[in-house]
Amino acid sequence: QVETRRDVAEALIGALGVLKLPDFYTRLHAAGVTDTGGALLILFGLAVLSGWSFASLKLLLIAVFLLLTAPVVTHLLAQSAHAGGREPLLGSGAR
Repeated sequence: QVETRRDVAEALIGALGVLKLPDFYTRLHAAGVTDTGGALLILFGLAVLSGWSFASLKLLLIAVFLLLTAPVVTHLLAQSAHAGGREPLLGSGAR
């Protein structure tokens, strides 16, 4: 239970970072990292809590699916934002 609580806290701290970052791309990066990392840690913690069972196998398969798809979705969001004309804040213009 301690691991799962720590993982939830890590995801919440990452969510606060999304609120504090200055532009779309840095927020997207923070959201992608904390979404993938936080969800994976939570799923692994739940798999450990459930022991060696069919439920833990399902949780691990969900984790693998999330590990493969979440970074791709984040990249596609950034690519479509760039194609749509959204420019990143660079240099001293970033707050």
